[in-house]
Amino acid sequence: MPSSPGSISSVGSWPSTKSAVRRRPIEAEFTQLRFDLDSEISETMSDTRQKLLEHFDAEVHDRLRVSLAESSEFLNRAEEQLWRITSHVLAGLADVDTETRSFVLDKAPAMSPEVPAGRYVLTRTGDDDTVHRYRRQHPLAVAILDAAANLEAPEAELTFDYTNWGATAEALKPLVGRSGCAVVDHLRLDGEGVEDHLLMAAHTDDGVEMTSDQIRRLFDLPASVASIGAANLSNGVVGSVERRAAETLQAISEKQGKWFDEEMDKLDRWAEDKRAGLKADLREHDDALRFLKREARQAASLPDKLAIQKRIKVTETSREDAWRAYDNEAGTVEKAKDAIIDDVEARLGTAHSIRRVITIRFNVT
Repeated sequence: MPSSPGSISSVGSWPSTKSAVRRRPIEAEFTQLRFDLDSEISETMSDTRQKLLEHFDAEVHDRLRVSLAESSEFLNRAEEQLWRITSHVLAGLADVDTETRSFVLDKAPAMSPEVPAGRYVLTRTGDDDTVHRYRRQHPLAVAILDAAANLEAPEAELTFDYTNWGATAEALKPLVGRSGCAVVDHLRLDGEGVEDHLLMAAHTDDGVEMTSDQIRRLFDLPASVASIGAANLSNGVVGSVERRAAETLQAISEKQGKWFDEEMDKLDRWAEDKRAGLKADLREHDDALRFLKREARQAASLPDKLAIQKRIKVTETSREDAWRAYDNEAGTVEKAKDAIIDDVEARLGTAHSIRRVITIRFNVT
């Protein structure tokens, strides 16, 4: 017996209702399962990320702007170096927390007596007005860097620990198990301004000259003092640092020469443009004078000739003014050239000094 439309509708709605009833507890169970696994998933992802970073070369860390020591913010290389210097100089003067890159001053240190006491952090402070943001331009940082630059470092033998560093640097791998000598010199140029350069040189005991990248990376490693005493530099190391000083001074001289050429070219182009404009004015006055003199000769009456002569007189006066402007502009150009030459002579007269900052023997483990 055929069913009525009403019976078909009621029978057809039953499966969907039953399905909805079953779906609710399933969704609830899935939500609970996801909640239970959330911490485990997060921990696994964090562990995976850590393992991945540990196998990155240190250069890759620099490029990707990541660090094994970071928590929520990136510390770029300059900030990391600032922190290392700060924590060293403030040792015993402040409560230093390496993990959070922060320190607490009970009172201002002698090197910077004007700074306020309190907590300083290298990273962003958010809305906490009681915390001081510590950065390269902060007066305390300037004082600390100046104090660090004037510290005396005795000759010593250092052991650099690459194996337990926690990062990877392809440039340093060949140095593991090797020893050698390294020096760092401070080249300072004093003139109209001050220019500073660090000159680094290092050789292994088997005579291999290290690259600048290797030396720079070597000083990134954790190190311990094996002994204090003369490093007995090899002739190779001494020759290398002297060569780098000469190369740096030559590069500075070439840079100044390029600057001089560019400035003179700009001045010559400017002078040429000015001269071209003034010459155009002179030509216009000359053309006007030729036209007026021709009109004067062709004028039939004396009154017309007199009127034209007055116009000629005015035009000649304007031409004389234009010529004086041309002559004055030439003098201005010569004065500008003299100023540039005086500037170059002042730069060439820059005195330079070289101070030995670091002299060490090293072992890489």
